Amino acid sequence: MRVFFRSESGELILDSKNEDVASLMAVLRETNSIKIGLFNYDVKKYKLEYYRHPKNEEPEKELNIILERNYNDQ
Repeated sequence: MRVFFRSESGELILDSKNEDVASLMAVLRETNSIKIGLFNYDVKKYKLEYYRHPKNEEPEKELNIILERNYNDQ
């Protein structure tokens, strides 16, 4: 499964493949924040989407996470 971390303006912060979605969604529900590299981000919203790839029978999952940089927490 692919996970896209984006800013509110749509700029791609991080693209990750083969993530464990269940554990990532549990972290997002509990904390509403995530640390990528040296920076902390507040999670504004996240959405799990399914789409069908023409060559595969099973639908593929994609998690889009909208983040806002947290400048207060260093």
